[in-house]
Amino acid sequence: MEWYTDAEKCQLKITELEARPQYVAAIIAFGEGEELTLEQGKLMVQMGRFTNRLAQLLGDATQAAGKRGRPWEMPVDLENFPGSDRVELTRATNEKDKDKGLRKQYAEVQHHYVAHVTTVAAVKDVQQLVVGLELPEDAIRALERVMDLAEKGRERARARAKMLAMVSDKGPELGWPMCEKLELRSYVDNEEEDKAMRKAEKLVKAEKQVAAAAAKQRDQPRGNSAGERFSYEHPVVNVPSPPMPQDDPILLRAARGEDVERPPVWLMRQAGRYMAEFRAYSEKYPFRMRSETPDIAIELSMQPFRAFKPDGVIMFSDILTPLPAIGVEFDVIRGKGPRIDQPVRSMEDVLALKPMDDLDDRCPFLRPILSTLRQEVGNEAAVLGFVGTPWTLAAYSIEGKADRHLMHTKQMMLKNPEILKAYLDHLTEAIAIYACHQIDCGAQVIQLFDSWAHHLSPAQFVEFSLPYAEKVTAAIKAKHPEVPVIFHANGGTGKLERIAAGCSADVVGLDWATDMSAAREVFGANTTLQGNMDPMILFGSQEQIEAAVKTAVDEAGRKHILGVGHGVVQGTPEESVGIFCDAARKSVYADCLAGAK
Repeated sequence: MEWYTDAEKCQLKITELEARPQYVAAIIAFGEGEELTLEQGKLMVQMGRFTNRLAQLLGDATQAAGKRGRPWEMPVDLENFPGSDRVELTRATNEKDKDKGLRKQYAEVQHHYVAHVTTVAAVKDVQQLVVGLELPEDAIRALERVMDLAEKGRERARARAKMLAMVSDKGPELGWPMCEKLELRSYVDNEEEDKAMRKAEKLVKAEKQVAAAAAKQRDQPRGNSAGERFSYEHPVVNVPSPPMPQDDPILLRAARGEDVERPPVWLMRQAGRYMAEFRAYSEKYPFRMRSETPDIAIELSMQPFRAFKPDGVIMFSDILTPLPAIGVEFDVIRGKGPRIDQPVRSMEDVLALKPMDDLDDRCPFLRPILSTLRQEVGNEAAVLGFVGTPWTLAAYSIEGKADRHLMHTKQMMLKNPEILKAYLDHLTEAIAIYACHQIDCGAQVIQLFDSWAHHLSPAQFVEFSLPYAEKVTAAIKAKHPEVPVIFHANGGTGKLERIAAGCSADVVGLDWATDMSAAREVFGANTTLQGNMDPMILFGSQEQIEAAVKTAVDEAGRKHILGVGHGVVQGTPEESVGIFCDAARKSVYADCLAGAK
């Protein structure tokens, strides 16, 4: 490589300078922490010390490049490389990857060379400052270049130090979410340093934006605007839940099985990327920052309520949110979905799980989110909390990501069912505690999402999902008998009889593959059903949406909560959601209309 020739010149210049006693004395003084007479002289010594080490590194790299046989055995003092580079070089050595090792060493040495070797020409001029001599104009300009390069180097070093602290478990005082640490760590582990640096810079910027917004909004009362009124720090978690309003919301009354004048309406994933104001947040902040920062989560939960006035406001969160409280960390990668770096796949993993306790400490965001939502909506809507069923959370955390075949989970089911059932038992207790805590914080209705029920045959569903979900329901009812529970099994069409026989939830959610009339025959007239319109109907015309609502209401009968059979799809026109909710509000039951006349 051509730059080695210049490096040899660099070595000669350094040797010449080091022969001067005053330069050596300055190096010693600086190394021992003594103050030099002039700040510029101090900077010169710093550059001199660095270029001395640079020459050694260049010489070592040149020597390594000329070796034959096993060139990855490099005589380089790794202590002079940043932490991530030491790891990468060590890994290359251990893997006997000579090309990767040499490439990395050359790149690192060349980086230092390009950044600093141009300063060597100025060292001789800067050295005059140490003895108090005047400098010509060109020497002053050279000194300015030295100082500028040195400051940039220090800034990069600080950024690297912060990034590496971020990806360490020893840096929680930095206040960044664990999910961001995990993502940064994955970049470092995958040798994607540029991505790691960009991620760190993005989060530093976000941190500053959040802090600035918090300072701006700190003294302003909460309003109904869609502005960025949030703070990065969690507010005080000990917020008392407001009292139950005397005139309960229609969705709450319907979920309890009471007669109501029309079908209440809400939509799964009603807070989502189909809304422009939601995208303004999702494009700026990572998922867990949005769901675990109370003011952001409150704002996102309230956006569809302000826009469409549904009868239910569901907390913006995720079914995986309780997992870190039991020791299973996760992140949600944009465009890829949830990721769990350390999946649960052995009995040792199950036994290492934590019990679900002290949720105000482990999930401090829940109380301010739910209690504030209660205060915001009053009796205009019911506040819904939600959890994933033990089966769905188990499958996610065994696979480590969404998987169409559930290879690891199904193999565990067949080969080691005792491990799967032990994990399901642990999750059942944890989820029940988590759901009850949501109620304590202000949730009026709890929905259990069995999102991955469609992966199970009816027999597997009865063995590995339904009984554990039923235990969660029973635990909720034992502590909060007045709180309705909704059970929604995705892909439950072939399991209706089993759900009817083994589920004690107050409301059963149905997907759009289920014929509502057939479901009514299975569950009878006294069970409240929820759903079950195809979310894609919201891409239709106003007439099509209104006709579909009328059909669903007519087929479901009086015990019915109107909604779509799954989440609102990204790209759905916002006005269509408004048409859907308006059509539900106009669907007053005939006997109620007759009574009004």
